Amino acid sequence: SEDFMCQICSEIIYNKLMRQCLNGHVFCEECWKSSLVRKKECCVCRVPVKSIDELSRNRTIENLFLKTKIHCPFSLEQVNFQIKDENGCKEVLLVENLKSHMDKCLFQIIDCKFSKEGCTKRFKKQLLEDHIKECEYRFISCSDCGMDFRISYIPIHSSECPKKSVPCIQKCYKNVVRCEMNKHTDNECGNTVMECKYKEAGCEKRYLRKNQNVHFS
Repeated sequence: SEDFMCQICSEIIYNKLMRQCLNGHVFCEECWKSSLVRKKECCVCRVPVKSIDELSRNRTIENLFLKTKIHCPFSLEQVNFQIKDENGCKEVLLVENLKSHMDKCLFQIIDCKFSKEGCTKRFKKQLLEDHIKECEYRFISCSDCGMDFRISYIPIHSSECPKKSVPCIQKCYKNVVRCEMNKHTDNECGNTVMECKYKEAGCEKRYLRKNQNVHFS
């Protein structure tokens, strides 16, 4: 309604202070400030106004506006707020309750929670959880070490995770935790090449650990 629009900037008076001159001409505080920079007078009736402090607030129009019923802004398409979104919010509420509603409205358009990581997707708040499940920038925990990584980095991390169980590098057919691989090859692996314990006595034979009994038999 034009009754709730500033007559200078033509904006709705939501979240605006409305001030009036001595003759009752009402504009938003921002427009009054801009106007008084140019001339110290009301731009309609020319009554002198030395500063913004001389102007009283028009609480009547402010309060009337707060008690006005409106459709949630998210009932309209975000690209063009003049077009109704058939899948948008259906709420009709008082202006004074608008902010608290909009803060939690499931039809508001939001950025992905991983926008700082690079995700550029925007969607209705009610679709957030569905998007997070498949967002390529989301973080998940490594099943082996428990640390969190972006899902796209998981294959790289998996190839170097110290807690991941991998096949023995000497192909003994045992799986070993990567960070314990040296311990395994030094002390356990049957395919580790051993020197005879009697080398100093002259034995130059080398054998696989799994064949140790054969060597000493």
